[in-house]
Amino acid sequence: MNRSRINPLWWGALAAIGVVASEIYNFYRGERPTVLAELRLIVFIVFLILLIVRSRFAWHMLGIAIVLVTPLVVLLTPPDAGLKYRGPNVLWIHIIFTCLGLVLLWKSRKAYFVFVAKEQ
Repeated sequence: MNRSRINPLWWGALAAIGVVASEIYNFYRGERPTVLAELRLIVFIVFLILLIVRSRFAWHMLGIAIVLVTPLVVLLTPPDAGLKYRGPNVLWIHIIFTCLGLVLLWKSRKAYFVFVAKEQ
């Protein structure tokens, strides 16, 4: 496959699909989403839409999701004893994924803007 045809933000699309699928699953389980979870869902849906239309703002929306919204969700959502992934003992996993997202976001910056410029 031609490497220049692969969208450099494919990893962000996978993360966004995972977030959307997780929220849909929680909704069908009968859980009422919090305001922060709804905000994160909206940001990732907007990112996916911008990515599909190959907008230059997709990178910026992913940056907002990684830098602002996801840390707010992780830090301000109270731990739940029934949830193994939202306790204080696994907070380091969220920190590692946020740092990894920041590195990937920064490394894909120029490549994504070149990708979008070639498509137009």
